[in-house]
Amino acid sequence: MHEWPLIAFTTLIQISIGCFLLTMFYRINGKQEQTIHLPLMVSWFIGGVGLFVSVFHLGNPWHIFNTINNIFSSWMSREVVFVGGYMGLLTLSIACLIWRKIYINVFLMLTTIVGICTVFVMSNIYVNSLFLLWNGWITYSSFVATTLIAGGVIACLALVISLREQHNFLIVKQVITQFFTFAALAVVLNIISYLYLQGHIASNATMGISAKYVDSALVLQLTLIKAILLVIGLSCMIFFRVKLEQGISLFVISIASISIVVAEIIGRCSFFFLGA
Repeated sequence: MHEWPLIAFTTLIQISIGCFLLTMFYRINGKQEQTIHLPLMVSWFIGGVGLFVSVFHLGNPWHIFNTINNIFSSWMSREVVFVGGYMGLLTLSIACLIWRKIYINVFLMLTTIVGICTVFVMSNIYVNSLFLLWNGWITYSSFVATTLIAGGVIACLALVISLREQHNFLIVKQVITQFFTFAALAVVLNIISYLYLQGHIASNATMGISAKYVDSALVLQLTLIKAILLVIGLSCMIFFRVKLEQGISLFVISIASISIVVAEIIGRCSFFFLGA
């Protein structure tokens, strides 16, 4: 398994985008603007780590300039442009939020649009690859689900930390509700991925250039581990929501965040095993 840089890069960038998106839903609902500073910084940091890790896949950092030469014909070139554009706009959004709020709405809107497009572009690199098991809904659903549930829970954690001192349980409840909306969509997408995989991993065993080498048992084991961790994470979030009136427990929501993020990393490993 030599794809660890790609696993880390794709997962971290999508978590960053999901964190940003849930934060924007929170802001659109008219919540205090000062509380979005931390989740935006967390989103920026995670995205920055993702960019740094991608260098290990390229081998030479200067190769990044070669990858953008075919933007009109290569999804990989488009990925470089969109990821760079997303991170650049996110940086400008944070700068405007801190120093010049007059342009903040424009930059936040542009960052949202480019972020969503980035997930689509990243998906199409694999959908348009030679590996048959990537050429379908499993890629779109996997990438979007990671964006929603892993990015959403990180945004939720950051917002809860920002709101903790205010003891405003109503706003925290609304944040948790927004997360569960993201999570519900992600769960549906994960189910779609599983059903698609079950229906195609056997039939493609003799058709794809690498599908016949897929360790089906290992992929299904990883999928099961991912499902268990997601159940643990979502159960912790439900427990956090139920016990909220008794106080904000950062320990519980941290366990939920770790469980969900690790689940999505394992899920991304199983995804790459399909084309290993």
